[in-house]
Amino acid sequence: MTDDAVNISITIKVEDVVMEIQKKVPIDAVEESIHSMTTGLGQQVLDGVIRVLDDRIARNAPAGWRNVGTEMRWMVSSLGAVRYKRRIYQDEQRRRRKPIDDLFGLLRYGRMNGRVKEMGSSLASSGTYRLAAPSI
Repeated sequence: MTDDAVNISITIKVEDVVMEIQKKVPIDAVEESIHSMTTGLGQQVLDGVIRVLDDRIARNAPAGWRNVGTEMRWMVSSLGAVRYKRRIYQDEQRRRRKPIDDLFGLLRYGRMNGRVKEMGSSLASSGTYRLAAPSI
């Protein structure tokens, strides 16, 4: 063989946000490199979608809600851990509202989104807890 790597370029567009990934994949570790690349790409796309959704929510927030700032948050998704920034609102009763967290089914101090919980429940119901526990 004449070359020991393959160049891969992927461009993703989420609304107006364009993400481009370029990577040189070594031929002796093609599958591992592509898996790592696509998982990272999925995390970036999820982050981009969260930003777009957060902007939409900000434009269409209920009239009585007041934006009180932003906070960083970690979420464990089926694509891995994703860190994102989301807006915090205060409603008419002065309760803090976090629409992005609600959208993904995140509890106040929880990190796993609804899909990961569902995957864990499925594993636990189809086998023993000992077999399912390391996977979640």
